[in-house]
Amino acid sequence: MIDSRIQYALGLAALLVALGVLGLGCNGGGLSADSLSFPKDKSAAPASAAPAQPAPAPTEWTAPEPATAQFEPGADSPYSWAELSARGRDAMLAGDYPTAKSAFVSALSQTATLEDHDVRVKTSLVNITVLAQALDAEGSQDQSAELVQILIVQEQADRRINFDVAGPLMLSHAERELAAGNPAMAAQIAQAALNLDGSSNPINASLREKLDAMVWPVSTAPSAE
Repeated sequence: MIDSRIQYALGLAALLVALGVLGLGCNGGGLSADSLSFPKDKSAAPASAAPAQPAPAPTEWTAPEPATAQFEPGADSPYSWAELSARGRDAMLAGDYPTAKSAFVSALSQTATLEDHDVRVKTSLVNITVLAQALDAEGSQDQSAELVQILIVQEQADRRINFDVAGPLMLSHAERELAAGNPAMAAQIAQAALNLDGSSNPINASLREKLDAMVWPVSTAPSAE
């Protein structure tokens, strides 16, 4: 079962999607004369009208394509950003993380030409972060690390998620790299986290200090002989 915090984050991402769709506008559908039908005058019907034919049997309903469909990362996906985002969330809730990852990465790639403040950019980053957290929780740290690298690349392009959302995830990955003997990688992750929106908020002081310690480690001076 997915942690309730992850379900909450997915719900938040879905809300952002809905707000984005409203902000983008939609094609209004109106009635036209051709779309209206009226009963014909029975007096105009010929006297020798053919007997009424039985109504055709209803067509069997076909279920939509399941969320387990495979997606190839890239902006040339046949699916729209909204479709990819929705399918990714459905796949994640079903525990199909590979499909969720492919859908979310494809959706993010479609935002490449958008402004960094666009709701679709922010939502894509939230989706990537929540998936990385879920992968961490199930022990798939390597796959989670790939998504963290995506967040770092996006941060370097001034496309930043909130520190409250991604800061704890990035701290855990930085600590993991430090424990594995990779201080340079730990510092890179920590620095990217410190650059996220809201990192200077006083409420985040404790988390910020831990990340600062990885970017600027305190070295012990040699003792005098």
